[in-house]
Order: sequence, then structure tokens, then C-alpha cells
Amino acid sequence: MRFKLLTAAFSLVVVLGFGLFCRAGTLAPGEITFRIVCFILGLFIVFGGIQGNAQLQVLWGWMLALAVPLQVAILCFGELDGLTKAGLAVSALAAGAGGWLLLGDQDVRAYRRLLHRKSHALHSHS
Repeated sequence: MRFKLLTAAFSLVVVLGFGLFCRAGTLAPGEITFRIVCFILGLFIVFGGIQGNAQLQVLWGWMLALAVPLQVAILCFGELDGLTKAGLAVSALAAGAGGWLLLGDQDVRAYRRLLHRKSHALHSHS
């Protein structure tokens, strides 16, 4: 189960990292540095959120699931070079896998219900 969550988190990192990589050529050096620092800080939020927050699992699962058709449309209709197309294809596959793991996998859904019950129990005792 933990492997599935790590795989889903990694797929989100691939999708976001590809977006940063594609835009890096058009950004100033200071802005690239800022985005890399934000990306690294975001990694902690992604991995921590997927491991321990049911709402973030659902949010990021839907984000990944909705990214797939957009990326496929860009692949089909966009005028991209070969490297960008290959990266976008890998990103679309990662988004599909991560979205399915976070939204459709039975083990992850059971874990999310457990997290929700724990959270609800903590709030009801307060």
C-alpha cells in the first residue's frame, strides 16, 4: 500500500516537474531558481499530504485524472518538438497512473477511509 502511495506521489512530481522543465527556457535565472525552490518545498507537501491527508489524496487524484485528456489533446493537436512530445507522453502516462492509484485503487481507498475515520474521531473528541 505504501508503494502505491509513493508511486502516486512520484507521478504528481513527474507531471509538475515536466511543466517546470518546459518553461525553464523562457524564464529569467532568478525566476527559475524561485520555481525550483518552490518545487522542492512542494515535494514535501506532496509526499506528506498523500501519506496522511485524505482530502489531498482526492484533490491530487482528480488533478492528475483531469490532466490526462488535456495532455493527450496537446499531444494530438500541438506543434511540439520530439523531446517535448516524449516528455508530455511520459507525463500523461504518469498522470493516468497516479490518478488511478489515488482515486480507483481499493487499497488506497480503504486507507483514505481509515484516515477520514481517524480525523473524524480526533475532531469529535475535541
